[in-house]
Amino acid sequence: MPFCRRVVCSVVLGLLTAALVSAQTTIALTGGDAGDGLALDSTRVVYAYNFNGTGPVTAQGVTFAPYSIGYNVGPYNAISDDPFNGSQASADDNAFRSILKSVAYDGGHGLQIDFSGLTADTPYRVDLLYYSGNFNSREEAIFANGDRIGFVTASQTQPQDTYFVASADNTGSLTLFVASSGPYGGTGFQDGAVANAVVLSSIPEPSTFAAIAGVVVIAFALWRRRSLAPREG
Repeated sequence: MPFCRRVVCSVVLGLLTAALVSAQTTIALTGGDAGDGLALDSTRVVYAYNFNGTGPVTAQGVTFAPYSIGYNVGPYNAISDDPFNGSQASADDNAFRSILKSVAYDGGHGLQIDFSGLTADTPYRVDLLYYSGNFNSREEAIFANGDRIGFVTASQTQPQDTYFVASADNTGSLTLFVASSGPYGGTGFQDGAVANAVVLSSIPEPSTFAAIAGVVVIAFALWRRRSLAPREG
């Protein structure tokens, strides 16, 4: 491969890879459809959990299994406020509405979610969904396998999804931990941690990025050849 093509391929591949291993990103969830913030690829989802849900809920073709966690007592497991505008009424809107109205509260001890049976030393995408609703807004810290990902604020008015990439350890396990941010240097309002759901997804193989980069290189080469070609007249 000519040198310039190798350089372009390396740059494109590096940019694509960096996008996947970047720090946390937080987006607003305005509804449950793919264009409302979170777009799920059911072919890549490995685990999808709805914290303290009463049964399986399917949204965007992904089934969220109930996962009992946290302070499992009466009203602390349910949010009465509607997370979405009332006009959001599709099947996926209503599915995510159900998911976001069940909640895990840590009771001051943190929320730990364990994933097993993963491919050892392999990166996965984690999407953490949280919304405090009729409970206080609060700042929380997120950890993956003991490494702090960052701080987020669970809002009373806006459901959010924070996503990031974390690798399974050499046993194929990944542990997510969500807790009050104060003990870890956070300065926002403290009132325990809350979370509603989590999705763990595989990410494209490096060969996929190489293929994408190859297409970009070919397109660049064709464009360059056309731009350098002598023009008639």
